[in-house]
Amino acid sequence: MELLQDSTFWVLISTVIFAIVAWKKGREPLLEILDARSERIRKELEEIGVHFKTKSDTEVLLEAYKKWGLECLDRFNGMFAFALWDGPRRRLILARDRLGKKPLFYYKLPRGGLIFASELKALLEDPRVPRKMNMRALSQYLSFGYVTGEETMLGEVKKLAPGHY
Repeated sequence: MELLQDSTFWVLISTVIFAIVAWKKGREPLLEILDARSERIRKELEEIGVHFKTKSDTEVLLEAYKKWGLECLDRFNGMFAFALWDGPRRRLILARDRLGKKPLFYYKLPRGGLIFASELKALLEDPRVPRKMNMRALSQYLSFGYVTGEETMLGEVKKLAPGHY
């Protein structure tokens, strides 16, 4: 597979970094967000002059962002969590589906920076992430079977709220 690159926009999903376009001639099923709506969004973009190089949902996501900015999130349906680096604006965007089916955890480093992952255990691979237990979150989990809001079992690690970026 040949990776096509633009280096302006990048997407990170499930520990894989995708450039402006995914794999040449590929169709990466990496986002369930664009499952049924991918073709509709693709057609809408093609009607306004966007030319696609692949059949990849990643390319649809990136082209939608380039065209509509953060408003593109309103067009996405289903389960998703992704990170997108907007090079020209020097902005990292983390986004999560409206129902919160796909998790996205993050830890703000004390001296700047951000560590994020779709699983807590992935964050624990970085020694800079504190391992202090959040007793309130533990109590919620034992009482309700889940942790509410942005809290997690790790005191300083948060989860992006459903439907937020």
